[in-house]
Amino acid sequence: MRIHYAITAGVALAALVAGLAVGQRFGGAPADVQGEGRNEYALLLYEDASYQWPEPGGMEERVAEYSQWARDIAATGQYVTGRKLAEEGLLLAPGGERRDAVPTGEQGVLAGYFVIAAEDLDDAASIAETCPHLRYGGAVSLRPIEG
Repeated sequence: MRIHYAITAGVALAALVAGLAVGQRFGGAPADVQGEGRNEYALLLYEDASYQWPEPGGMEERVAEYSQWARDIAATGQYVTGRKLAEEGLLLAPGGERRDAVPTGEQGVLAGYFVIAAEDLDDAASIAETCPHLRYGGAVSLRPIEG
């Protein structure tokens, strides 16, 4: 069962990578995000065992959906960037301890992120609520970027 989950998760993450990579080409930071009265927000994409991966042969359609979403945001000037995170990682703990593990929290594994520009947290939430990731059981954490 764990092997099936790992394989399925890998396939889903590959779709997310492709979607983010295509979407990133249409983005680019606004010339002066702060000067336009907008702030940057990170949309952190999480996946757990309930995430609904595409059926076999449906990966291309899923990638196209994420890509179109990124292009739509880019067209409004509110898309900054987005990337998929690698499945492997290193956890550094106090006292110099290192673990070859990516932490899994209550919301699942952090699979990727988008950075958007918005007037305020409510505006950013309105954009985040349209993310396809939510339709498939993924969670999106929205965090202001300081500075």
